Amino acid sequence: MYKVKINPFIPTLLFVISFILLYTSVVLTIQLILKIINLQIDFSELVSACIYTIFIYFIFYLTTKQLLITPLSLFIDKEQIVLRNFLFFNKVIIKRKDFSSLTKSYLSFVKGGTIDTFIIKTKKGKEYTLTKHLYFHWDDIFENFVKYGYRAT
Repeated sequence: MYKVKINPFIPTLLFVISFILLYTSVVLTIQLILKIINLQIDFSELVSACIYTIFIYFIFYLTTKQLLITPLSLFIDKEQIVLRNFLFFNKVIIKRKDFSSLTKSYLSFVKGGTIDTFIIKTKKGKEYTLTKHLYFHWDDIFENFVKYGYRAT
């Protein structure tokens, strides 16, 4: 069995950022409500405060979603692949018979930056994405999939 070593810095950083964004958005919402109740706000200030608050909530949603769906632990052996997210105790077991393919890919950003990824596909159509910045020894992961007989495309 091959156990992939995770990089704990990135999930911890995402958790801290999510907490700070949640705190900031709640404080902004409370301030906005208090100003509206006391009628101490004009229309343009209200619109800009609402847009800013919605933006903060959206960024909070994106960082929290990343924490919720990203597998943080990976075990590979001949019988199955086990993906785990320790933050929310999610565990997915992909049996060899349910495995479809492993694809090298990347996530691209606006300025041309990319992050290497692996996409694990099942025969039921589910996809699980592993991103490079979350794991140590990234190149060993692909080699161990091939070593244990999982088909790469």
